[in-house]
Amino acid sequence: MITHVDKNLAAQIIQTVKQTCNQEIHFIDHDGIIYASSNNAKVGVYQEAALTALKSQAMVEIKEDNHFNNIKKGVNLPVFHNNSIITIIGIAGDPDEVRSYAYLAEQITQLLIRDQELYVSSRTETEMRNYIIQSLIHGRNLNQEHLYTCLAQMELTKTASLRCMVIKLHSRYNLTNIALIEQSIYQLFQSTSITLYTYNYPNEYIALINDTQFEACVPVFQNFAKQYDHIINIAIGGRFEISHMANSYRTALFTLKSLANKHTPFAVFDDLNLEIILTNLDHTTKDNYLLKTVAALSSEEMELLEIYYEEDMSLTKTCERLYLHKNTVQYKLDRIHKLCGYNPRKFRDAVILYIATRIH
Repeated sequence: MITHVDKNLAAQIIQTVKQTCNQEIHFIDHDGIIYASSNNAKVGVYQEAALTALKSQAMVEIKEDNHFNNIKKGVNLPVFHNNSIITIIGIAGDPDEVRSYAYLAEQITQLLIRDQELYVSSRTETEMRNYIIQSLIHGRNLNQEHLYTCLAQMELTKTASLRCMVIKLHSRYNLTNIALIEQSIYQLFQSTSITLYTYNYPNEYIALINDTQFEACVPVFQNFAKQYDHIINIAIGGRFEISHMANSYRTALFTLKSLANKHTPFAVFDDLNLEIILTNLDHTTKDNYLLKTVAALSSEEMELLEIYYEEDMSLTKTCERLYLHKNTVQYKLDRIHKLCGYNPRKFRDAVILYIATRIH
């Protein structure tokens, strides 16, 4: 909670009010000392009327100059925030003329103080979210009690089941434009009621999703991934209790890695099967496998195989997707058999070719 107006903020307010008021404007502390002023020579000067305003908790008006006590006419207005006086504003001049300027300065001060508190509150919440997520996904929290207190503030219990979602920007994306996609990502979190998320430098966003809302959110995530295809990939890890979020994060990263072998920007760990094996293959192994099996095939023939297996080896459905006659598709499948030596229609050969399409 903010309990005083600092010098920088006071100077900003003075500069604003000075545009409409030509009188001296002072900000005075609880000891009656001017700490900011439109007249730098007055900084450090004691202002007795300000202490009177502080004690009475009301505006004090000096209607005449008193040269003997070096007191000039003007007003001294205490400024309240959360029922406490945070500063006293003094403006020199005829009270009837400068009173309105004092109230103007008061309103500006209160407005800026509220803005500062909102910023601090927002920043504090952002830091807390980041602390929670980093502690959970890396399993390196040193203060378990503090972590559980933070979880309670986010309305989560230590036995809740969550999933870790990773949204990763493609390396070729220009990070100078990150604000554009970032706004859309935060809107995605808001629309799906996700409150626990953070940015992970340089190109990763991490969110923890309550498993009870997961199924309803999947279509939204899929549509978002399609909308920003070629910019982001979205991977969702397995379901674990909150104390085992490191496992969910690990499976989310694994799922993210599996997308390199798929023609989709979205995947859930639960849906992986063959990918669990294929993702762990190194590039040399993959290249050797492709060289041995489908090196003689063109990209068009590889696409035919992909569609053929996606349609469960149905000639009719394959023809419909490719807008080809059944005889044409059969001819192309026969040609593939001749070129690579594996028959796409034979079960064992089909498995070999299917794996090739998945790592191609």
